[in-house]
Amino acid sequence: MVMLDRMRGASAELWSRAGPAGGVPRWVYRAGLGAILLVAFAVRFYRLGAVPSGLNRDEASAGYEAYSLLHHGTDRWGNHLPVYFPAFGSGMNVLLSYLEIPFIKVFGLSVLSLRLLPAALGVLSVYLLYLLVHRIADRTTGLVASALLAVLPWHVMATRWSLESNVLPFFVLAGVLTMVCCYGAADRRRWALPVSLLPLAISLYAYGIAAVVVVGIIVLFALANWRVIRAHKVGFGLSLAGFGVLALPFGLFLLVNNVLHRAPHWLSALPFSVPLLTVTRLDEVSADGTLIGNVRFVASGFDDGLIWNVLPGWLPLGPVVVPLAAVGCYYAVRRRGMLLAPLCWLLACLPLFLVAPLNVNRANALYLPLVALSAVGLVEVGRSLREARGGRAIPAVLLSLALVYNALFCLDYFKSEERLTRAAFSDGVDHAIQQAHTAAAGTEPIFVSEIPLNYMYVLFTLQTDAVDFQQHAEIHVQGTGYYVRNYRNFYFHAGDPALAAGPTYVTVLQTFEQPPCPSPQDLYRTQLWKVQRCTKA
Repeated sequence: MVMLDRMRGASAELWSRAGPAGGVPRWVYRAGLGAILLVAFAVRFYRLGAVPSGLNRDEASAGYEAYSLLHHGTDRWGNHLPVYFPAFGSGMNVLLSYLEIPFIKVFGLSVLSLRLLPAALGVLSVYLLYLLVHRIADRTTGLVASALLAVLPWHVMATRWSLESNVLPFFVLAGVLTMVCCYGAADRRRWALPVSLLPLAISLYAYGIAAVVVVGIIVLFALANWRVIRAHKVGFGLSLAGFGVLALPFGLFLLVNNVLHRAPHWLSALPFSVPLLTVTRLDEVSADGTLIGNVRFVASGFDDGLIWNVLPGWLPLGPVVVPLAAVGCYYAVRRRGMLLAPLCWLLACLPLFLVAPLNVNRANALYLPLVALSAVGLVEVGRSLREARGGRAIPAVLLSLALVYNALFCLDYFKSEERLTRAAFSDGVDHAIQQAHTAAAGTEPIFVSEIPLNYMYVLFTLQTDAVDFQQHAEIHVQGTGYYVRNYRNFYFHAGDPALAAGPTYVTVLQTFEQPPCPSPQDLYRTQLWKVQRCTKA
């Protein structure tokens, strides 16, 4: 009972005072926010280059595209300033690679340099979420939202490696915050109205699926705030025009690949390129069973079973975010005003359930509004129960449960993720490739294990000049993707005649793979990789 009374007293101070007017000094909120940001920074930058261990193939692809853009202004296939990368055939989003150019310029091309931007955006997202929830609710609710996000399993994992679609939530968050600041009745930045939609336009280049979400956010936000927008219709019109200009290149990409299915000659006159893909992501999607599969995905707690998205045994959003978000939706509808902003965002994500089979990264636009609404729900529950016996302790217990759960996840993540991702992220293949490159005599052929996008690891490791790759690689379209037979003396498919043409060749294989020749000579070996020389009998 004594402990319960203490919890009541502590929670009463937290949940009954929303800001300076309630008697809590500003420095308390600032200190709290500073501590939250410090924790967010620590869990995103600690051993960033080593955990996850290795380099994911999508990281290698996006990083090499940035490296090529830095030195030649083209992607690896020679497209000048593309609005979308052809990548391996079905395409890859460009925004992450363009933003990573300064990091590669300063720090060089490495695993760490690729992960600095996502980690930095992750910390900044914690701060922007605080600003958003502070403006639509109050400082206390903003602190709760930022505390939840700082150590949320999904957000920690997503911001510690360089997947191009994982930067989408940051730019959608920036867009929603900008609109709230511009159109909020008590916090209106009229001078910024013409640029209020630009962050949402930028988000289109982070992940193509954002087009569905972004249009929904704009429409729903406009409907929810029609009176304010009507009073500033010129500014809103200018914002739509700015959005259209910035989104035009992406719109041309959709036109070329999903409507025309050809590249008109006039595209060559543009200052950027609009590549025609061998196959689009829409062509790869089957609508059969999509909704049922997506409902199962949500029912599983957003667990897609992918080791780089979900740590086994842990829920990406923790145990309380989703149920509290439902409560937050109730209060958003009841209170209206700018509290509807995260609800509009959440509703705009619902069409995703009909568009494509979802996994953690495909549904990543969904999670931040859930966190924002869960903070609203938690604080409002606390305020509504503060007069009830024992009621004041309930929100403190729920928040403590969430934070302890997330903290334990972080401890397990740094303990096990390095081990769990070693094979999935081809840990050590860069050193093996470098050893093979050094050991090969002259033009002695080198065969690289047929892991997905094996040629990308060679280009990344050797920091190959993109023009040299284009000139000295045998490339053609096979099926729905690009087939790279070889680059100089590197060969990427087993049984290639060039391997048996000379007296010897070098292999880079995973340790469990059988060598293609009897009695190979070991040149280099680790737990996961081996470099050997095969000699013709």
